[in-house]
Amino acid sequence: AFNAGGASGYSGPAQAATVVCAPNAPDNLTATALSQSEITLAWTDTSEVESGFQVERSLDGLAWTPLVTTTANVTSYADAGLACGMAYHYRVRAYNAGGASGYSGLAQATTVVCTPNTPGNLTATAISQSEITLAWTDTSEVESGFQVEHSLDGLAWTPQVTTTANVTSYADAGLACGTAYHYRVRAFNAGGDSGYSNTANATTVVCTPAAPSGLTATPASQMQVNLSWADNSSNASGFHIEQSPNGTDWTTLYTTTANVTTYSNTGLTCGTTYYYRVHAYNAGGDSGYSNIANATTVVCAPAAPGELIATTVSQTRIDLAWTDQSDNETGFQVERSADGVAWAQIALVSANGVSYSDAGLACGTTFYYRVRAYNAGGDSGYSNIANATTFVCAPAAPGELIATTVSQTRIDLAWTDQSDNETGFQIERSADGVVWAQIALVSTNGMSYSDAGLACGTTFYYRVHADNAGGNSGYSNIANATTVVCAPNTPGNLTATAVSQMRIDLTWIDNSNNEEGFQLERSLDGATAWTLVATVGANYTTHSDIDLTCDQAFYYRVRAYNAGGNSIYSQTARATTEACASAPRNLLYLPIVAKGQ
Repeated sequence: AFNAGGASGYSGPAQAATVVCAPNAPDNLTATALSQSEITLAWTDTSEVESGFQVERSLDGLAWTPLVTTTANVTSYADAGLACGMAYHYRVRAYNAGGASGYSGLAQATTVVCTPNTPGNLTATAISQSEITLAWTDTSEVESGFQVEHSLDGLAWTPQVTTTANVTSYADAGLACGTAYHYRVRAFNAGGDSGYSNTANATTVVCTPAAPSGLTATPASQMQVNLSWADNSSNASGFHIEQSPNGTDWTTLYTTTANVTTYSNTGLTCGTTYYYRVHAYNAGGDSGYSNIANATTVVCAPAAPGELIATTVSQTRIDLAWTDQSDNETGFQVERSADGVAWAQIALVSANGVSYSDAGLACGTTFYYRVRAYNAGGDSGYSNIANATTFVCAPAAPGELIATTVSQTRIDLAWTDQSDNETGFQIERSADGVVWAQIALVSTNGMSYSDAGLACGTTFYYRVHADNAGGNSGYSNIANATTVVCAPNTPGNLTATAVSQMRIDLTWIDNSNNEEGFQLERSLDGATAWTLVATVGANYTTHSDIDLTCDQAFYYRVRAYNAGGNSIYSQTARATTEACASAPRNLLYLPIVAKGQ
């Protein structure tokens, strides 16, 4: 007997028998690896007398080990429990009582490669908004590559990539920003897949915030512009504010924290235009820019006016003048004070104005003034302080003016002095109460005046006002008076005619139209001794002087008279009564006839 281990000893003598032929050698031996631990063998049975088959295995094709002995007609065998990735050599021979056939041809197969080891130390690192890099340790030498899987929740996994052998990193790109991703890796080869590595996760860099919008820039003062905008993002870390002097060259002005939507840019230059833009930022980067907004700071305050001068014009007016030292004022504010301490604005003067008349003031009062320019940028400093005193108050009007006729040429005036500050009084006269002319000045405290040299029988109107440096008072009441009527004209052509021993008739011409009558005087010498012999009424031009002495010379003169006085005497007329007679005779009387009858 024999086997792979060799032949046994021989048996004892036997009876002679017919010897069985050894079987033919099997053919077409094949070895096929089915898995990491199994190889199947197949061959062709070329003998009909085998008792079975002996399968031998070798690791190197030199040293053989009996593996299994089959029964007759078996043509295959599954060699299990092998080492993965190991090359095995096989041969088969048939056997029977006649002995063993020759060996088949050799067949060789290698079990499926060993499953690779599980990779280790998987890490995931977010590189950007769309990329996470993975790294792991390759713990196997037999992998064909690695399979990378990712998951959004750590439960449902999706193959992401399959690498070649020995790769230990992978960049997962095209991801969503700000999203958490979970990863695991396993090695693979023909032998199968390794176990999964540890799970690693990373969150892509946060999404870039949305650009702000609606940026507005509003000037707040000469040195400040206020900005505001709409925050269109929920994930901004803050905002970068940029400023430009021309809308082209930009510098970062300020960086805010999250959710801030306003900013006040201070310390600016007055009357200057500034441009602004804003963008949000976070770990994911910067948003796009907002719209560009610009604003011009409030115009610079004007320079203070200078050389303020106050000039008194009247009792109620002071004129101001100053130098305009600015080219951008909207106007000027004029302020007045009664004491140089407490001030009140009294007027606005338009741009480039350099004067103002302050009217309606109290007379005889000192006023203080100051001026400043203004515009949208604010007020300038004040000018110097100037002061002036209005002219002294005009005196109060005199009262109770009375005009009293004194004569044909004189009217006396009297009034009440109702002022304590007059320099004097001005007296005015009018012939009609309409057109007036000053006729006299009366000194301080005077209360009367005699207007002489007037025309007789004429009405005159008078008014009086006081005066001083401050001007004239109002007028007194108007008073009028009429001078005494004019004395009548001298009668003319006086004639004396003796009519009898006792009568002389007189006649004259009436040269006046305002006499009240005539006075007839007689004299014996025509020189000194005159006697009033008759008074006749107005308009008479004759008179008979009777009861005279006969044969006597008589001298006569006549004058007219009225309230204004007497006229000048007429020329003297002389007549001698007739010579005395021895006996009386009848007298002839002439009637007295008035002028015009």
